[in-house]
Amino acid sequence: MQAGSRTLSAEEALGSAPERPSASCPVSDGSEDSVAKAISSDVRAELASVPRSYFAAVDRLDVDDVLSHFADDATLTVQTDGVTFTGADEIRRMFTDFFASWDAMVHDITNLVVDDAERRAATEQRVTLTNGGTDTPMYNCNFFSINDDGRFDRVIIWMDGNNPLR
Repeated sequence: MQAGSRTLSAEEALGSAPERPSASCPVSDGSEDSVAKAISSDVRAELASVPRSYFAAVDRLDVDDVLSHFADDATLTVQTDGVTFTGADEIRRMFTDFFASWDAMVHDITNLVVDDAERRAATEQRVTLTNGGTDTPMYNCNFFSINDDGRFDRVIIWMDGNNPLR
C-alpha cells in the first residue's frame, strides 16, 4: 500500500462506523507533520464518501444521481469485458439500459482503499442484482479517479461473472 493510503473497515466504508471526532475538525499539535496528517484525513474522508454516495445512487436506480458523480468527459471501463463508455451521454445510456434490466440491486462495500495523494479510491463489493424474484450474486472491484470537484474522471470495473453493463 502506498504512503497516504489507508484501508477502511466495512463499517467505515458503509458509513456506520462508531461515532468519532469529526473529520472536519481534526486535532493537531501544530507541527507540520500533524497538520499534514489532519488535512490528509479530511481529504481521505471526502474521497471515501464519493464511492459510497455513487453506489447508493446505483442501488436506488437513480440515473440522474449516478451521472452527477461523473465529470462530463469521464470514462467508465468494464475491464473484464474490454468495454469503455466515454462521456456523459454514453455513460447515461449504459446505466439507463442496465437499470431497465433489473428490479433491484444492492452493492455491499466490503473494502474501501483511498489514496489521497493521487485522489483515487478502490472498492470491493458484493453485488446482488434482482430480476423477477431471482437474485444474481456477483463480486466486483471498482477503481475510481476523483477530480478536484469530487466527480469521477475515470472508473474501471472488474466483474465476477457475466457483464450486465452492456
